[in-house]
Amino acid sequence: MERLEFNGKRILRFDAENLKEIRGSVNAIFKEFKLPKDKKGTILLKPNLNNDMISLTGGTTDMRIIVAVITHLKKHGYNNIIIGDGPNTGMYHAGIDVFGRLRIKEIAKIFSVKYIDFNNAEYVEKNLGKRKTEIAKICYDSFFINMPKIKTHTEAGMSCCMKNLVGCNAGLNKRSVHWNLGKNIVELNQILKPDLNIVDGLIVMEGDGPSKGTPKKLNIMLAGNDSFAIDYYISNLVGIGNIRYLEHAKNVGLIHDEKILAGDKHYLKKPGNHAVVNFFLRNYFVLPRYWNMFNWLFELKTTGKLLTKLNIRQDIFDNSEINVKLNKTGNVDRSVDDFCPMMLNISKKGFKFDGKCIKCMYCYAVSKNIAAEGDLGFFREQERNYSKYWHNL
Repeated sequence: MERLEFNGKRILRFDAENLKEIRGSVNAIFKEFKLPKDKKGTILLKPNLNNDMISLTGGTTDMRIIVAVITHLKKHGYNNIIIGDGPNTGMYHAGIDVFGRLRIKEIAKIFSVKYIDFNNAEYVEKNLGKRKTEIAKICYDSFFINMPKIKTHTEAGMSCCMKNLVGCNAGLNKRSVHWNLGKNIVELNQILKPDLNIVDGLIVMEGDGPSKGTPKKLNIMLAGNDSFAIDYYISNLVGIGNIRYLEHAKNVGLIHDEKILAGDKHYLKKPGNHAVVNFFLRNYFVLPRYWNMFNWLFELKTTGKLLTKLNIRQDIFDNSEINVKLNKTGNVDRSVDDFCPMMLNISKKGFKFDGKCIKCMYCYAVSKNIAAEGDLGFFREQERNYSKYWHNL
C-alpha cells in the first residue's frame, strides 16, 4: 500500500495482482477510511454498471472488488447493503437487464443484499446547470461508496470517480448532463458527494471507451474521499490530459496543477478524435433516439450496424441471454482461480461447476480449458471482440 497526498488530499494506492491482494486491499481501505458507527444504516455501493459488458472488457466494475467489499462489510456487522446504478440510456430504453447479465442479482441473492436500478428509483430533483435533473434519492440517504472503473471516454476523455456519478441520474436525465459535459460533471460532483471512492484499476479500458475500447491490465486499486483529487491523480497516472471536466474544475479553482513522476505512470491509449461524431451525437441524435415515433428505425439491425460503424453507437443491444453449462475440458491453471469473485478453486482436480458458480464468465474468458455448452446469447459478441485480449490477462 502506498499513501499519497495529491492536491492536498489523501489517496491510497495498491498493487493488486491476485484475489488475495484484492481482498487485502479492501481490508486496508476500511482500516484507513472509517465506516459509520451506526451499523444499521444503509450502505450504498455504486459500481460502474453502465452496460452489460463484463469487467474483463474494461467496461464495468470488477465483481471481485464488489464481492470483497460486501464480504468485508458483512464480516463487520453491516448488513443493510444496497448495490445501485442506472445503466446507460440505450440499455434502459432497450429493456436490457444489466443487473442480471452482470450477475449483480445473483450476488445480491447469495449475500442477502439488495440492488436498485436508479433508472426506476425514487428520486429527488436537483438543479444542474441551467436544467433540472432527477437523482436517485438513495444516494443522499446512505453512506455512499462510489466504485468506478478507470476507462477512457470519447466524450469526456476519461471516466472514473466523477463521471461515474452520471449513473445516479434517473433514466433519460443522464443525457441532460451531456449537453455541457465538462461543466455539468463538475456541478454534479458538487451536489452529490460520495463518502468514499474505491477505484477499480485491475483491468481498465483504453482507446475508444467507454464501450468500444480495449482492455489493459494495470492491477491497481485506489481509494480516497475526494473525487476531484483522485480523478486528477489518475489522469496523470494514465497520461491523459485535456479532460473536459478536470479542466473546468481547474478553471473554477477546485483543483490545482500538480504532476506525478513519469516513472509512476501507466500510459493508456487515448480516445480517437471524434469531434464531428460527438457534435452530431449531442445536438441531433440524443433526443430523437428516444422518441417513440423512431423506435422502428433504431430497432433495425442495419441502423445499428451503421451507427456502430460511424462510432455514434458503442453499445451492442442483443436481447438473447446466456444459457450455458460450464465444463472443464483439461487442466486449468491455478492463475484462473484468481479471476473467480466467489473464490472457487476451479483449478482443483475434480472441480465441478455447481450452484456456487454465478456464471460471471470470467474463468471461461481467460481459460482455453473451460467450455460453455449451450447458447452464449449476448456474450457471444463480447467473446468475438475480446477473446484475443482475455487470453493474455
